[in-house]
Amino acid sequence: MNRPHSEYKNIKYLQPETSICMTEIGDLGAMLGKTEYQVKKEICTETEELGYRNHIGQKDSLNETILLGDSYTMGIGLDQKETISSLLGGNCYNL
Repeated sequence: MNRPHSEYKNIKYLQPETSICMTEIGDLGAMLGKTEYQVKKEICTETEELGYRNHIGQKDSLNETILLGDSYTMGIGLDQKETISSLLGGNCYNL
């Protein structure tokens, strides 16, 4: 993942069983590189045993809904509790 700040260069984003908290500056601020467009937001993300953005152990649960999609579905730039799968509830699995 390409980040504008050097502090993110060694992050292994979305590796199995990973939990990361970081400050995100948003797409517009990152693309333009102008501080007046940067909206800083603390986000935390976690992945389970297979590297998908779910809680550890969720793959073994009864999941009534499976989400399959792109970065919007996964919730890039969002805190774990703000993702579609989290908002839909505990029986939702995010691929």
